[in-house]
Amino acid sequence: MSGKTMIPAIMTTMSAGLLFTGVAGAACTISEDFDFGGQTGTVQNDDYLRFYPEGQSGGLPAKSNRTFNDPSWLNKISSVKLSDDCIAVFFMSPNNGGPLQGHQVVRETTAKFSAGLNDKTHGMICECN
Repeated sequence: MSGKTMIPAIMTTMSAGLLFTGVAGAACTISEDFDFGGQTGTVQNDDYLRFYPEGQSGGLPAKSNRTFNDPSWLNKISSVKLSDDCIAVFFMSPNNGGPLQGHQVVRETTAKFSAGLNDKTHGMICECN
């Protein structure tokens, strides 16, 4: 298998368990470690990524955005790079797996998440103007 899948009107490539889309434009790049280190992945504008297996929501709200599931990122994000005019909305939980505890909006590239967000993410949306 080549690692490429056809989705209507978009060519996608899987890398390290995260979906990358071939659509040109702005995006949010997440990283496993501080200072953009470790595993990285790109989430495109208006994509909703749940860090749970397919068919599981983890208590995350349903969204009308194009939605993907990738459990390899559950509680692993420590930094994010944002394209101009983008924000990242992270859904989080305290204590690595406790009940869902709201969301946090990140409005600028952030090399080191605060203790309240670091490694506590259960999903995200990238939104760009």
